[in-house]
Amino acid sequence: MKMLNILCEGQTEELFVKKVLRDYLWAKGAMVKTRLLLTSKKRGVRGGIVSYQQVRRDLRLWYNENAGKKNEEHFYTTMIDFYALPTDFPGYAEAMNVMDIYLRVEKLEKALQEDVNILGFIPYIQLHEYEALVFCGLEFLRERHEGVEKAVRILQKALVDFGGNSEYVDGGWDTAPSRRIVNELARVSCRYNKPEDGAYVASRVGLKDLRERCRHFDSWMQQLDLVVK
Repeated sequence: MKMLNILCEGQTEELFVKKVLRDYLWAKGAMVKTRLLLTSKKRGVRGGIVSYQQVRRDLRLWYNENAGKKNEEHFYTTMIDFYALPTDFPGYAEAMNVMDIYLRVEKLEKALQEDVNILGFIPYIQLHEYEALVFCGLEFLRERHEGVEKAVRILQKALVDFGGNSEYVDGGWDTAPSRRIVNELARVSCRYNKPEDGAYVASRVGLKDLRERCRHFDSWMQQLDLVVK
C-alpha cells in the first residue's frame, strides 16, 4: 500500500488536503495521512512555523516512525507557505537573491530536500501562501458570505494587476493573499474563516482548474501523480 504523509503548516492546509486532495489521491491508490507541525511539544500545540528545525524534526520523526513497516511504501511531502518562511531555512539567503519567484522557491525546495535527507520526500512550498488557490475562485466567496460583492470585485481587480496569476500575488505584510482577503472582507463587516472558506473555495474551483492556473502547485501535483500511480 502506498502511503502519502503530508506535513501541513496549519489547519488551512490540512483541511484542503482532507476535503480536496485526499479523494483524488485515494482514487489513484494512495492512502493520505496528514500531520500538523508541532509548535510546542510542552503545551501540545500544533500549527505554524516558528523555525526550520521544527519542520526538519517533524519530517524525520515521522519517517522513523514508519521505518520498517511491512507492506507499506511511504512518501512524504510538505504543504507550507513561502510567505513568512523562517530565514533559517536551508538555502534561504541564496534563494532571496534569485529574482524569478519560481526559481527562488524551487531553489528553497531543493535545499530542503537535501537537508532533510529522507527517502521518498517531495518538498513543497506554496507560492506565496495557501490563499493563492483561493484567488483562483474569489467569486465563490459570495456563496459563503452575503454582501461581499464589492470586496470580491476589489480582490479580482488586484488579481488582474498581477496578470491573472495568483501565484504572483506578493508576500508583503499587508499585501499577501490572505491579508488582502481578510482586509477586504473586514471592510464589508465580514470575517474570513481561513480553513473553512479556503477549503470550500478550492473545492469549488476544483483540482483541474487549480492546476491550470497555478504553475508551481501543478508541478507539485505532477510529482505526487508519479509516486502514487
